[in-house]
Amino acid sequence: MDKLSAQSRYAGIAQFRIDYDKQKDLMKQFNARDRSTLIMFKGAKEIGRVVFVTDEKEIQALLDKAL
Repeated sequence: MDKLSAQSRYAGIAQFRIDYDKQKDLMKQFNARDRSTLIMFKGAKEIGRVVFVTDEKEIQALLDKAL
């Protein structure tokens, strides 16, 4: 994720990380039941999510949805 988000084409995408062990309230708020959950929003609308995905192309496809 860090490598992809450093690309200029994704510069306008804000990101934040939730600590699975320390921020359970936020995990619940975003309905993220598992570690390594990546949720993509466009505005206030969720447009996709992946769980335990490490494939760069799959993550890039999710980021591209936000453009």
